[in-house]
Amino acid sequence: MEKEFYIGYLPEAPAAHKKWVKKFLGILIIAILLLAGLLTFGQGMISKGIFNFGKTSELEGYLRMYPVPHLKVYNDKGIYGENLYKTVILTGAFKFGAEEIVKEIFEKNNKDLNDTGFYCQLNGTLIYNDGKALFELTDGADAYLKTLDIPDNILNDTLSNQAMIDGFNPYRLETTLKGEIIDPKCYFGAMKPGSGKVHKSCAIRCISGGIPPVLKVSSESTNQYYILFGEDKKSVSSDILDYIAEPVEITGRFEALDDWFVLYIDPEKAIRKL
Repeated sequence: MEKEFYIGYLPEAPAAHKKWVKKFLGILIIAILLLAGLLTFGQGMISKGIFNFGKTSELEGYLRMYPVPHLKVYNDKGIYGENLYKTVILTGAFKFGAEEIVKEIFEKNNKDLNDTGFYCQLNGTLIYNDGKALFELTDGADAYLKTLDIPDNILNDTLSNQAMIDGFNPYRLETTLKGEIIDPKCYFGAMKPGSGKVHKSCAIRCISGGIPPVLKVSSESTNQYYILFGEDKKSVSSDILDYIAEPVEITGRFEALDDWFVLYIDPEKAIRKL
């Protein structure tokens, strides 16, 4: 059987060579398209979180220190006419928490850190996503603008004043949860992606710097977020660094903090990698 011989400088390749090259290129193009599709759909969705970098806002509410520095902000009315509040977690600039900043603000106002806090106005940068909000005190203690009188709609709200004063539910329910420990500042808008293995080293630095650790628990339809705090009312940040951005199971007692949960844990006993 006579075989066709391809010579590179001739104007055309033999018919058998052309046929083989066309088949090969066709298969290669299809394979590239399939691979591109798999890589595209295999990627996680880009976060819709917003970090208003360079644009500051003013926010007023009840400034509190525990379990993490936060501002309790009036949000809306409930179905029974009670006030509803949002807990806005406070952070410092860059990869730092707001604990020292809020301590300084309390000292300037001659307030005891163990008190229930006081009503004031702060300036900072909003971070928000998935119904949750954080507030970066970009200018440090200068973020404090002024102390305000408690508005009448809060002062005269007999249905929820006790919640405004106490802050927490009077009971704690024990539960075991599976999820991922995130740093909320990056996750809710400062970084994209702000979770998972690709963000692990950044999250460790943020939580080491004082940004409170949060357990994200995902279901098919929604996410729930639990601020991690020690049973002894102390930060657990330094104890959970090895578990950040890993699938974990945590057992603790939780209670509601407005639109967040707080999970009180003993980090030496309550957490394990999955």
